[in-house]
Amino acid sequence: MENVSETIKPMIFKRMEKLFKLYAIAQFRIGPHSKHTFDSFASRTEKCYHDLVSALTVGLNKNDAAAIANTHKSGARNAIINGAQTAIRSLLRARNVSTLEEAITLAIEEEVDIKNLNGRFNSNKSNGKGNANKKNIKCDKCGKMGNYANEFRGNASTSGSTGFRNPINNRDEKPVVVKKEYQGQVKFCTYCRKNNHNIKDCRKRRYNEEKRNASSNEEEHETPTISQSNRTANEIKQNHVRVVTNFEEEHIICSSHNFDPQYIKLLIDSGAEMNLIELSALNGQVVVNECEKRTIKGINETPIFTIRTIITTMQINGVGVLVKFDVVFDDFPINESGIIGRNFLKQNKVIMDYNQN
Repeated sequence: MENVSETIKPMIFKRMEKLFKLYAIAQFRIGPHSKHTFDSFASRTEKCYHDLVSALTVGLNKNDAAAIANTHKSGARNAIINGAQTAIRSLLRARNVSTLEEAITLAIEEEVDIKNLNGRFNSNKSNGKGNANKKNIKCDKCGKMGNYANEFRGNASTSGSTGFRNPINNRDEKPVVVKKEYQGQVKFCTYCRKNNHNIKDCRKRRYNEEKRNASSNEEEHETPTISQSNRTANEIKQNHVRVVTNFEEEHIICSSHNFDPQYIKLLIDSGAEMNLIELSALNGQVVVNECEKRTIKGINETPIFTIRTIITTMQINGVGVLVKFDVVFDDFPINESGIIGRNFLKQNKVIMDYNQN
C-alpha cells in the first residue's frame, strides 16, 4: 500500500468498505419477533448495493460498469432472500425468483399477509380474555354470582336454586389446558390464501391444473367411439340436404378416380390452410377416415365441423399430386366442389397463370 498514490487510496478503501457492508447485510436475519420490517431491510440492502456499484465502477466504461452491476445484483438478491423470515424465505426459494425487484415485491406482499393473519389470531385471543370479568355471571348450581356452573367446587346438594346433582361432588377438578399451536408454525397457502397447508399441497391448485390440462388435451387425446367408425361416402350422404350460397370465385379443374364426377372444380383460397371437399363430390365407395375431426370458424356465426379426412391422388393439368382433404357436408357455403388451401399450393410449388386460364 505504500506504493499506491494518495489519489487511489481513498477509492480502494471505499470499495473495501462497501463490500464489507454488503457481506454484513447478507448475514442479517429478520426474526419472527423483530421490530424491523422487510421494507426497511430491503431499502438498506438496495442502498448498500447501489453504493457498492458506484464505488466499483468509478472510471470504468459503460459496458464494464453494467457487467459489474449485474454481478453484484445477484448477490443483493441472495442477501434479500437469506435475510427474510423463514416463511418468506421458503416462498422466495420456491418461486425461484430471478431478479432483485421480484424478490422484494413478493417478500413485502407476503409480509403484509402474515401481519394480517397474526392480527386476526391476536384479536381472537383478546376476545377470549373478555370473560375474565365474571361479576355479572350467575352459576346455575350454587345460585351465586361470579362463577360458571362448570367452575363450581362445592357440594351440589347445598345448592338451593336447582335440583341438579353433580356426580363428581367434592372432586378436585383440574383445569383443562387447551394447547394452542404456535402461530409461526401455522401453514399458509399463497395460492388459495387459506391456512393449514402449503401451496404444493393445495387441492384447489391441483384441481385447476388438472382441469386446464384436460381441457387443452381433450382434442388430441379424443378416443374414437363406435359411432365414429369409418364409413363410406354413400353411408354419410344419407339424410343430408345440400344448401348452396351463390357467389363466384376463381377455380381450377381437377380429376381423380375418387371424385364423382371424375372432373370437379376446386376454388383457390389463399387465406385457408386446409383443403376442403364436399361429400357429394366423392365416389360412394370412398372410405372416409373418421378419426380426425376439425372445427372451422370464421365463415359465419356458427362453427362448421368436418366429417373427417380422406387422402387421394388427383390430376392437375396431367400432373398427379397426393392431397389430403377435410370432408364437409354439402351445406358448406361454396358454389363449387371444394377449396384448395395455401399449404397445398406452397408444398407443390403451384404457379397460377390467369392469362392461360
